[in-house]
Amino acid sequence: MAALAAGGDGVARLQGLAVFIPRTAPGDTVRAVVRNHGRFARGTLQEVLVASQDRVDAPCVHFTRDNCGGCQWQHLAMRTQRSAKAQLVSDAFERIAHQSIAMPDVIGDEAVFGYRRTISLTVRGNGAKRVGGFHHVYDPDLIVPITQCLIAHTDVQAAWDILRRNLARLPVVRAAETAARPGDRRNRRGTTARRVGGREAA
Repeated sequence: MAALAAGGDGVARLQGLAVFIPRTAPGDTVRAVVRNHGRFARGTLQEVLVASQDRVDAPCVHFTRDNCGGCQWQHLAMRTQRSAKAQLVSDAFERIAHQSIAMPDVIGDEAVFGYRRTISLTVRGNGAKRVGGFHHVYDPDLIVPITQCLIAHTDVQAAWDILRRNLARLPVVRAAETAARPGDRRNRRGTTARRVGGREAA
């Protein structure tokens, strides 16, 4: 793997084609299933053959076991994350503004987890079959049920705990309501994203 893309995926080159593979780090040697999309390709990570020195063990069970797509870089050391963000800003100036700038300093809080004041989750299904969580990293139509989000502030986590226990009480999504209207934050299955910690009511 050669670099990190703005969306969080690792980037490699295969026969001149850019291949985007989530959960990879620059310097990794990996085995992946690759699907060609014409001008680029996407890969599903199968195995890390040689781990980069920038790789760390992600502490979140949803990230490691469930392939939760709520986070992209938990497997990267914080120094690597900040370096990548600085490089992305520099590349954007070069590519969009056609100006070269000095590499910016990325100043972060010491708190690696528990800092997010807002998280956006998706609630899908009705009644006892209703689930809430983040989209799967490889399948955006699949929702990964979340019990604890490590990056969420404790107040946000507490709000999600209450909402999660009462998902069945949310209004029923009927068949006639599944067609998305302009301005709705709904996916094609008619399920509205719920923001926890912000102003968008659940």
